[in-house]
Amino acid sequence: MGGLGAVGGTWRKAFDAVERPLTEASEALLKSGSVMDVIAIVWKLQRSAASRVESGVGAGLRIFGVPTRGELIEIVNQVAGLQREVRALRREVEDD
Repeated sequence: MGGLGAVGGTWRKAFDAVERPLTEASEALLKSGSVMDVIAIVWKLQRSAASRVESGVGAGLRIFGVPTRGELIEIVNQVAGLQREVRALRREVEDD
């Protein structure tokens, strides 16, 4: 184990030499507020790109008569609404 102490100390010095400057730089970046601006811009760009892809795919699916994601969501919501109505009607019938 005596040999590991020397290697461990060297390893620790190398780690500290890299970690400290990185930590200082990342803390400064986070404190500047620029990171949140960049994250917001990237998030908006990602949403815009996803929307464009979804629109293009949806147009292609419609050509072949395949329902789009939006249409499927609408159908699922309609079914859920109908299920709620059926449950409410059952309760009314059972209460009478």
